[in-house]
Amino acid sequence: MNQSSNSELPTHREEGFSGARTPNDEISIVDLAGILLTRWKTVVLVTLIAVIVAVALAFLLPRQYVYTTLYSVAEQAPTENNPRGNVEPPETVASRAKNAYLVDVVNATLPPGQELKIDIDIDGSGTDTVMLTSEAVTDEQNLVKRLHQGIAERMLASQQERLQRRRQSLQSQIETLRQTLSDATSAEEGDATFRYATLLAEAERELAMLIDGNVVQVAQRGLKTTSLGTVPIIILGGVVGFILGGMLALLMAFMSAVRRSLQTERQQP
Repeated sequence: MNQSSNSELPTHREEGFSGARTPNDEISIVDLAGILLTRWKTVVLVTLIAVIVAVALAFLLPRQYVYTTLYSVAEQAPTENNPRGNVEPPETVASRAKNAYLVDVVNATLPPGQELKIDIDIDGSGTDTVMLTSEAVTDEQNLVKRLHQGIAERMLASQQERLQRRRQSLQSQIETLRQTLSDATSAEEGDATFRYATLLAEAERELAMLIDGNVVQVAQRGLKTTSLGTVPIIILGGVVGFILGGMLALLMAFMSAVRRSLQTERQQP
């Protein structure tokens, strides 16, 4: 009775399949390969369409670059406690730029209610520079430049204010020491005069070594794009197209097999 039951199972070959269907409707790798070979036109067509779309996207999508701004911090005479000679450590300037200047510049640059979609990284880990970097497409280059320029100008203004106070303090100290030396009598000559002269020379040296901060560059665009290149996009499109074409071919073969199976059942008495 089992043999009679098994003989009633469909034993026809579906298009693209290498052998008869088993009772569990299992499909081997050879069957799948047969389907792809039989329906190779579908696979090729879908792959070509995907490649054409990828080529269009590769040339139409805007290029993305990294824009960099460099600010050189103000300098003064090095000391034992400040061997680098920075008026402020670059880390301090960068922290203030992140927590205060960035918000002010964004509010002043963007229209009310508009959200900032560009990330601005502010790094002060350099020896004497603060670096601003942003990754953006070419259409946003002007916006990046305005934002970077605004932050750099605020860093410069803040440090110039500190440097100006230091200059005024040193100039006042120098004038006082010069007046003291000028008013010194011969009786006061000796160690005191030498000490005043040493202090005067030191103050003049410190004044001469005060150097203003400097915006070295603003939103300088990198040479290489950070977006996916033309060739990788085309290759990716071809791979995706081939996969989709194979899936479509398998789906079409499955639908064809189901349709034939239904037709066979209808023809049976």
